[in-house]
Amino acid sequence: MQPLPGVAQWVHRLHEEGWLQAIASSAPRPNIDVVLDALGAAGFFQGIVSADDVHRGKPDPEVYLSAALRVGVSPARCIVVEDAAAGIQGARAAGMRSIGAEHNGKRLAADVAVKSLDLLKADAFEKLLSTR
Repeated sequence: MQPLPGVAQWVHRLHEEGWLQAIASSAPRPNIDVVLDALGAAGFFQGIVSADDVHRGKPDPEVYLSAALRVGVSPARCIVVEDAAAGIQGARAAGMRSIGAEHNGKRLAADVAVKSLDLLKADAFEKLLSTR
């Protein structure tokens, strides 16, 4: 099991810089736990919201708003990283900024869109928060 290119580097970097991180997933919690354990990444996230925790799936913003609550951050100070159009729609509906990584060659209508997260500019997160 391998994360998408750039994911591990960004998760580690954001953790080292003191950013709070949450997972807001449409997957059931046991699936999330298996992936986090396999990647040794569980300790990097302060909040996890799964399909088991919400009533409506993406593009509804509930999963994102729940994740923001769990880490104690207002939606306006959150950045969603997604590889699906429904996730970008949910982020926008939640009042959050977004970074979209292409999936199956489809560019996403995110605030910042990249072909792959390993191509994301080093100051992308800071710039997104400063544009509010």
